Parts: sequence; C-alpha cells; structure tokens
Amino acid sequence: MNWIDFLILFVLILAFLNGFRRGVFKELSTFLGLVLSVIFAVLNADWLAGQLQGKINLSPTVL
Repeated sequence: MNWIDFLILFVLILAFLNGFRRGVFKELSTFLGLVLSVIFAVLNADWLAGQLQGKINLSPTVL
C-alpha cells in the first residue's frame, strides 16, 4: 500500500467513527426521550384522569 491508500483509509476511518458517534448519540437521546415520556405519563395519569372526568361524560372505569 502506498501513501494514497493510507490517506484514503484514514479518511474512511474518520468518517466511520464520526457516523458511529452521531448514530449512538441519536439512539441514546431517542431512548432517553422515551423513558422520560413514560415516567411523565405515569406520574400525571391520575391528575389527567381527574381533569377529563369532569369534562367528558365517561365512566371512571374507562378513564
């Protein structure tokens, strides 16, 4: 391999690492958003059911 091959290989490795880093960050932030939204929904479900019960004519079992 000559120096041009090494240069191309170096650029490809940098591009791979950059893409991997961005992909990992995107997946971790998506997972964190999912976890936080589930926690928020669990913590506020009773309050929201109480608010909807006064405004919507449904049985408490449905809410």
